Amino acid sequence: MVNTILELIKSAANFFIDQGGILIRQTNELDGNPADSTSILLQLVRNAGGVIQQRKDETQSTDKLKEDIAEISILHLIKAAAILIRQRGDATAQLKELSEALAAITALNLNCKGIDDAEITGLAVVLKTNTTLTSLKLFDNNIGDAGMAALADALTTNATLTELDLDYNIISVAGVEVLAAALKVNATLTELDLSANSVGDAGIKALAGALKLNTRLTSLNLGQNNISATGMEVLAEVLKTNTTLTSLKLLDNNIGDAGIAALAEALQTNTTLTSLNLYGNKVSDAGIKAKFDIHLKIKANKKLAKCLIKAAQDNDLAAVKLYVNKGASVNYQDEDGNTALHHAAKHLNPAMIDYLYGLPQQSIHLKNKQGEVVDARLFKRGYDFGDRYVHFFRRPIRVEQIPKKHYEAYKPDVMICTV
Repeated sequence: MVNTILELIKSAANFFIDQGGILIRQTNELDGNPADSTSILLQLVRNAGGVIQQRKDETQSTDKLKEDIAEISILHLIKAAAILIRQRGDATAQLKELSEALAAITALNLNCKGIDDAEITGLAVVLKTNTTLTSLKLFDNNIGDAGMAALADALTTNATLTELDLDYNIISVAGVEVLAAALKVNATLTELDLSANSVGDAGIKALAGALKLNTRLTSLNLGQNNISATGMEVLAEVLKTNTTLTSLKLLDNNIGDAGIAALAEALQTNTTLTSLNLYGNKVSDAGIKAKFDIHLKIKANKKLAKCLIKAAQDNDLAAVKLYVNKGASVNYQDEDGNTALHHAAKHLNPAMIDYLYGLPQQSIHLKNKQGEVVDARLFKRGYDFGDRYVHFFRRPIRVEQIPKKHYEAYKPDVMICTV
């Protein structure tokens, strides 16, 4: 284990030596400022040092160390591409390398890396055609409206990204409006974190318009966005009819008594919101009473959703239909991240899968804690796997997991098969 880690550290060191020389040479050839490339390298080296310090214990996973080094190299490519685009107007080679690097991973953590609009634009270009990345974390960067516009453009064509964290950036109404337009057509994003930006009431109005059409987003974080009662009233109106969203965070805003009252009214008809965070919103005694009523309604919604999960676990289609008709959230996830659809797949119940998968409010890209996503299309091909225990879930697999005689006939591109 120690030797393996040392080899990885040595490879990382060689990477920085090689790439550092290339980047500085490219900058010098363009009569640019070497300080740009030097500052990038210093930041990358500091990041690498932190990774090595965290992983120096030989009991740590070498796979995790490989992931961290891959993220450092991706960050280098993003920043190098931005410099070359600014100075030369072209970074084709770097963007190609970035595309190849992203094709090898499913999750990318670029939190606290000082990424700005120019740098995120290069990543967004690659995201348009990427088919592997499902999670992108960009917490605490310098992404503004221009960067948000680039990401939104990518979301109109990207068909794999399900989680996007933009917490603590500098996105204002203009950026949110472009994002909202993208959410109207995006069919994969299930989790969106916009907390600690500058969404405001105007941004909420744009997002509310998107939520009228979007049937995939199940988790939305709008904390610390200076939302007042005006914005909350607009959002509450949408919640009266939205049946996809299960989690909403509105902490540290200014929605006040009027906003709380509007939310309480919306929850009289909404039966699918099962998690709501209103911490930090100041209200009067009357508002406190309304907040308590909201708490009881959320609790009732969650209980109804748990009944649906139990019916799916029991492989009881009649009970599943009963609870869905009562308004239970089909997107509620249990402690293992499984929805009713996941449990139906584990029971190999095509009728239940067809029913749940066909519901307009079903967010079909929800992952459980193992990263599994149900793919109902696999049930419709009619192949018989006999007594074998087959999970009809979509996630990266090894072909050798599937019996050869079945694989030759079936050739599934998206299936987990445990025999």
